[in-house]
Amino acid sequence: MPTNADLVRVLEGLPECKLSLLDIARSCATPLGELDMDKLVVASEDIDMAIKEARAYASATQALIQRVRNTLCNKTSLVR
Repeated sequence: MPTNADLVRVLEGLPECKLSLLDIARSCATPLGELDMDKLVVASEDIDMAIKEARAYASATQALIQRVRNTLCNKTSLVR
């Protein structure tokens, strides 16, 4: 059976996340919380980079999920 330490060891592989896309969205919001289209146009290059960053993070997260599953399956199969 996997231990908490096994899970923590796998989770340590996930870097801390602070996605730029969220910061950009906040900076392009109006006081009412709607997106200001003019600000979005000005920030379009930053938005493109932030989207790439978010996709890379999502991919790394999927890889980590698979590692957790593999760790749990390997530990469980050893007990059987």
